[in-house]
Amino acid sequence: MYNILLEIIAPVFSCALIGFIWARSESKYDIDMVTDLVTKIGTPCLIFFTLVTVEIDEKYFFQMALASVVSTLGFAVAGYFCLKLIGLKARELLPATIFGNVGNMGLPLSLFAFGQEGLALSIIYFTVNIIFLFTMGPAITIGDISFKKIIRLPFLYSIAIAVLFIHSDFPAPTWLIRTTKLLGDMMIPLMLITLGVSLAGLKQKNLTSSFLVSIIRLVCGFLVGCLTAELLDLNSISKGIVIMQSTMPVAVFNYLIAQKYSSNSNDVAGAVIVSTCLSFLTLPLLLDFIL
Repeated sequence: MYNILLEIIAPVFSCALIGFIWARSESKYDIDMVTDLVTKIGTPCLIFFTLVTVEIDEKYFFQMALASVVSTLGFAVAGYFCLKLIGLKARELLPATIFGNVGNMGLPLSLFAFGQEGLALSIIYFTVNIIFLFTMGPAITIGDISFKKIIRLPFLYSIAIAVLFIHSDFPAPTWLIRTTKLLGDMMIPLMLITLGVSLAGLKQKNLTSSFLVSIIRLVCGFLVGCLTAELLDLNSISKGIVIMQSTMPVAVFNYLIAQKYSSNSNDVAGAVIVSTCLSFLTLPLLLDFIL
C-alpha cells in the first residue's frame, strides 16, 4: 500500500518542487503565459481527449456534477459558521474555505489514483467548481458576479464539442484525438510546476489565521466530501474522487481574488502555503482512506 501511495504522491510533489526550486533560483518563468497556455489549450484538449476516449455511463457524470454542486454549497455553509465561530472575517476569507485546489493538485491525483476513468469524473467536478469560483468568489468578496468570465472559459466549449461527438453517429477523427492528446499531455506537469512557482512567490504574515483557515478547508472539506458521497450513494471511484477533491488545499486563485478585491490577501496567501504543506502530510492518510 505504501508503494502505491508513493507512486501517486511522488509525481505531484516532485513537479511542484521543481517549480518551487525554479522560482527560488530566480530563473525566469512567465506565469501569465504558462497559465494562458494551460487554460486556453492544454485544459480544453485534455478534457476533449478524456471525454471522447473514456467510456463511462452518463449517470456517473451527472452524479459527479451534482456532487460538486452539493459539496461546494456545503463548504460555503460550514466555512461561514467556522469563520464566525473563531472570529475571522467571513466575507474576505470564506472563498479560501470553499475553493480547493481541484485543478493543479486534484486532477493529477485523480489520474494517478484512479486512472483515466477517475480523471474523466474529476474533470466534471473541476468544471462545476470553476464555474462557482468565477461567480461565488468575487460575489462573496465584493458582491459582483461576472458571467462574462464564465462564457469565455475555453474548456466549456471543449466539453460541448466532446458531447456532440459522443452522441453523434460520427466518432472523433483519429487526427483530432491524437492532436488533443499530444497538447493535453502538457497540462498536468505545467499546472504542477506553476503551482510550485506560485507558492514560492507567495508571502504570509499572520500564521495563526492562515493555519485556522487551512484547518477549516481541509477538515471541513473532508467531512463535507464524505457526507456528500454518502448522501448521493456514489460508487467507489466517484466516492473517492469527491472525497479527495473536497479535501484539496486552498486554491491559489483565492489569493488572486483577495489581492484584487480584499485587504486580507496576506492571510489568504498564508492559507494557500500552509494548507498545501499540510496536504502533503495528510495525503497519505487521505489516499489510504479512499483507496
